[in-house]
Amino acid sequence: MKRQPFRCGEYRISYELDHAASMVKIYLVGKRGDDEIYKWLQRFLGA
Repeated sequence: MKRQPFRCGEYRISYELDHAASMVKIYLVGKRGDDEIYKWLQRFLGA
């Protein structure tokens, strides 16, 4: 499994696909352009 960013309009969604469990885990949704989403990911998920 690998965490992946996805761009959706002005938002970025951080998610992980778990094919074995047929599941999508959504970790964080945030606005693009200010890198705040990546700071949150580093702080809370150790990404």
